[in-house]
Amino acid sequence: MKERILLVEDTKFFGEFICRNITQKMNYEVDWAKSMEEAMTFIAQHQSNYIIALLDLGLPDAPNGEIVPYCIENNIPSIVFTGSYDTDKRRLMLSHGIIDYVMKDSAISLDYVVKLVDRLTRNTHITALIAGSDRSMQRAVADSLELMQMQCVVVDSVEEGKRWVENKENLGLIVLMDEMKDGDGFELLKEIRLSPKNKYIPVLTLQSEVNRIGNRNIKYGANDYIDFPFRHTDFFTRVNTIMQMQDQLKQLDYMAQHDFLTGLYNRRAFFERAKGLFAQARRKQITVKIAAFDIDHFKSVNDTYGHDVGDRAIKALSDCLLENSRETDLIARFGGEEFCALYTDMDDGYMVSYFEELRKKVSELELEIEGEEFPLKFTISIGVNTHFIEDISEMINHADNALYASKENGRNQVTYHSEDP
Repeated sequence: MKERILLVEDTKFFGEFICRNITQKMNYEVDWAKSMEEAMTFIAQHQSNYIIALLDLGLPDAPNGEIVPYCIENNIPSIVFTGSYDTDKRRLMLSHGIIDYVMKDSAISLDYVVKLVDRLTRNTHITALIAGSDRSMQRAVADSLELMQMQCVVVDSVEEGKRWVENKENLGLIVLMDEMKDGDGFELLKEIRLSPKNKYIPVLTLQSEVNRIGNRNIKYGANDYIDFPFRHTDFFTRVNTIMQMQDQLKQLDYMAQHDFLTGLYNRRAFFERAKGLFAQARRKQITVKIAAFDIDHFKSVNDTYGHDVGDRAIKALSDCLLENSRETDLIARFGGEEFCALYTDMDDGYMVSYFEELRKKVSELELEIEGEEFPLKFTISIGVNTHFIEDISEMINHADNALYASKENGRNQVTYHSEDP
């Protein structure tokens, strides 16, 4: 059954805004109830499918927030989204075990609640590592993280923490305490940040009145710290903020390495990754081949049909290259209609049939164009350098020269370079 979100809101403006933004930005069905009675009907039908409930406190048939304990009793994680702030009522709602209490007083709060729902739904696929030997800290952290919809793993030693960090694929957060059975959290923090693959895992450290080590930990790679004991709302805000910041850094890193149109690596990222593949090829004594691709008469495509159609042709070629690649192949868009790919351990006999089949598949692609009777078809020229030399740039130059030969000899063909001139 498809996961759903329950919205209980009697105001048309807020209801429409939330429904529209959640359905547009996330792949979830939203059931919008305008009264507690309607909400109870929805819950009776879909209780096990609700991953989050957004609840207004002042409903026509439940003016005192009665919907909140009802949803909590039915095991639906809940966020209160209300137009009135009352300290006693907020304290009461938090005591029921809600995730957050949000005021609907501005466009900022509306945006916040949509982002919050997105964060919480993604948290269901995340594991949080809680590392430390203090049982009261372990329990408090686990209670808060589970309320935030994360799965939790608790370890009490540095060595066990290292193993989890090394082997857990979907590790999305680490909460470190100072005290551990075989060392301290500072030691584990340094180990975590030594590995480049862990640079985007957010780390929150706990500090007590006795051990004021928060600032020191930040200098060595922690994203933030919080005093223990803490209030759930404070802990929630800290965790939410550092996870959002790490997501943004990850997105910036992706944008810096990938081509916007195709999603392929860009030229800079290609060279960075090619160095590692070259080193691996030398170590294992396996072959390296570099191919250059270029769409034939691409300027004519842009001039005749416009740049939107040209972009579609570029995307169609990139998709074809990806669909016919192996996991070990490195493919990049160098710019315009130019692509480059690096292949390791490709047998010469297979190579010839591979590139010929690839050329043929591209020539069979068809792009439907509005207002045109016939679809657009295009071809590519390919240049392949099969001669392994230490200099990546030189190998690419030889592939480019082979590509130019394909162009000069009539296009829509493959030319090979096999030795130094």
